[in-house]
Amino acid sequence: MRSLTRHGQSEQRGNSEMNRTQSNSQTHRPHTPEELLHQLQDPVDEAPATVKAGAPRMPVGQVVSVNGSHVLVMINLDKDFAAEFMPRVGGMICIESKSAEIVAGVSGLSSPAPGLDSEEERILIAEVELYGEIRHTASGSRAYARRIAALPSLGDVAAALSEYDLHCIYRTEEAGLLKVGTISNAPEISAQLSPAALLQENFALFGAPGCGTSAAAAVLARAFVKARFPVRTLIIDVHNEYSRSFGRAASIVPVVTGTITHWMLSLREMVYLTEKATGPLSEQEKDLLIDSIIAAKKRYVRANPSASSNEAAEQGVRITADTPVPYRLGDIVVHLKKVLQASNDIPADVIQHMETRMEVLSKEPRYKPIFGRLALDDSLTELLSEIFRMPLAGKSISVLQLGGLEEEVAEVVVSVVARFARMIAEARKDTTPLLIMLEEAHRFLPMNIEDAPLASQSLQTILEAGNKLSVSLGLITSRLRGVSSNALEHIDNYLAMCLPGRADQDHFLETAPESAPGILENVGGLENGECIAVGLLSPVPARLTFTRLPADAVPRDPARVMTTEQSAGSVSHTDLDEETFFALIEQMRFGTD
Repeated sequence: MRSLTRHGQSEQRGNSEMNRTQSNSQTHRPHTPEELLHQLQDPVDEAPATVKAGAPRMPVGQVVSVNGSHVLVMINLDKDFAAEFMPRVGGMICIESKSAEIVAGVSGLSSPAPGLDSEEERILIAEVELYGEIRHTASGSRAYARRIAALPSLGDVAAALSEYDLHCIYRTEEAGLLKVGTISNAPEISAQLSPAALLQENFALFGAPGCGTSAAAAVLARAFVKARFPVRTLIIDVHNEYSRSFGRAASIVPVVTGTITHWMLSLREMVYLTEKATGPLSEQEKDLLIDSIIAAKKRYVRANPSASSNEAAEQGVRITADTPVPYRLGDIVVHLKKVLQASNDIPADVIQHMETRMEVLSKEPRYKPIFGRLALDDSLTELLSEIFRMPLAGKSISVLQLGGLEEEVAEVVVSVVARFARMIAEARKDTTPLLIMLEEAHRFLPMNIEDAPLASQSLQTILEAGNKLSVSLGLITSRLRGVSSNALEHIDNYLAMCLPGRADQDHFLETAPESAPGILENVGGLENGECIAVGLLSPVPARLTFTRLPADAVPRDPARVMTTEQSAGSVSHTDLDEETFFALIEQMRFGTD
């Protein structure tokens, strides 16, 4: 279980960073919030209503033991004790100390002398963990803080929290938060998450298949729009599920032939696909490939000079194999033929083998999305503008669809996108924050880095940068145990949906960013659409229910969507004629459309 200490240290930093980010980003927005809200076709959230103080809290017991943040409360269940105020495991109480009103979570209940209690009196012991405290300001208002100025004392009164307290703790009157649903055991209380925590500390959203993780991700993305928070959201959609989730507020970017082309790849990415298609490269072959790529890029720059390239040449800026400059695969072959004629240092069979590799790579049907475009044009600006919403142009969400791609192609695409996201953020630290929500994170940040060497490295650099860059990651997965432990070390916020397996539950408890016994253990019994929010994103560890999406906005795999007739039991089947079946076989064979 990770320490809670850094959360206390990070909260002030997070709030100041959020304020600065909002200030910087407001000047870059070429759209109005009302426009995006209209495109989502969601009602505008009304301004939070002021909650009035009610009756005094009902005392339930007193503190009898204090051991750091672990406190024992003795509860005297006499004949006048109202059952509605009985503390419950997973619930919260208030300890009224002399200096503050301390909020604590109930982690356990026990009877110290079972069978010895009288009929009129019964003693229980409640184990509680301290979360934070309610403070009174000079102006007479109240505010909840995660930090605790002083521990409670023996004899302090423990009382049931009032609805007035719950509104204060969950900050229902505070503007600028993300309204994502309701508190499960108090549905009259809105569940609101901190956008600063999500954007600066990274987060993970996970749960068993079918529990609603994709729908929850859509709710989060829509909540940013509804809260008018300046952020660009990129959803990496592995199964093409989100095409209808955001209406006209999102730009849908399918990865087809030419979307991300070979010249946008780094050397590592190019070597990776070359070796996947044709086998391992020797060091001599790698050096030859580097020289050939550089020569091909220089040939393009000479044929297509620009003000930027001329200025770079004057300043002595060198083109490398990683420089994102267009080039033709055919120009690599041209250069190899020149080397074959002029060089005595490299064996002819090595050069000829490299030529063969390039020809195989360019014709490999699995890699057609990257190597299949014959025309050569510099589409990088247009692509990155579309993916990263720069400028926003009335749409703050983009959905990059990877459905149908080969695994190695999908990994390269994720690597390329993460690499360019980091490069842009490093070059312009004042840009509107970018949130990358990554579906099937266990595929791209696996426990064994060799299973996804490219994506792991590119994504890990973003995670490790923390809030130094204006880029953050939201990892979405059905296999938390399959995600790299190095990656989880940099995740400070969890949204945990149902985990029915004991091994998954244990892993969640071990890696959770804070301790909250009594509530975290409920992760196996959550309903669909419910989650436990842990970390700075929530004022206290909370069990919440996500807002239900409109039926036509629920993420769905298009290949699995059933028609009304099918769901009603009247299934219609389409028979394939000979020509269609032949075309299907050809597609399987050669990757043709």
